[in-house]
Amino acid sequence: MKLIIACPIYKRDWILPYWIRCILKQSVDISNIGFIFEVSPDDKTTIGALRVWKQLDKNIPLFDIVERSDIPHFEHQNNGRQWTLSKYHNMINMRNSILSKVRDYQPDYYFSLDSDILTENPNTIELLIAHINDGADAVAPLMYRDWE
Repeated sequence: MKLIIACPIYKRDWILPYWIRCILKQSVDISNIGFIFEVSPDDKTTIGALRVWKQLDKNIPLFDIVERSDIPHFEHQNNGRQWTLSKYHNMINMRNSILSKVRDYQPDYYFSLDSDILTENPNTIELLIAHINDGADAVAPLMYRDWE
C-alpha cells in the first residue's frame, strides 16, 4: 500500500460526502490509499456513513474504523472551538494511537487529514508526495479559511 490517510472523527457525517469526493478526485488511485479512522462508539451516524463508503468501494486496500470508548469525544459548538487542556490531551492520545497503527502497516506515505480539510486540488496528494521524494522529511498543504 502506498498511502494511508488517517483521521480522528466525531459527529462529522454531514461533511463526509464532500471529504470523500475530494479524496476520490485525487490523481492518486484509490487502490493505493488506505484509511484509518478513530471514532466514538456513540457516533452511530458517522460510523454508518464510513461503513457505507467501505462497502461501496471495494478497491480500497485498507479501511480501519477504530472505536474508542476510552476517550471522551466532543462536538464543536456554533460559537467555535472551546479547547481545554484535557481536550488537547485527548486529541494527542487519538493522534498517537493512529500513528502507532500507521506504523504497524508501514505505508510508503502517511497523510493526517482531518475531516474539516477538503483537498479541492486533485493533485494535492501527488504534490505532497513529490516534495517527500525530493528529500523533505515531512510536508503539509497550505490551507486557508475563507468563509465569514
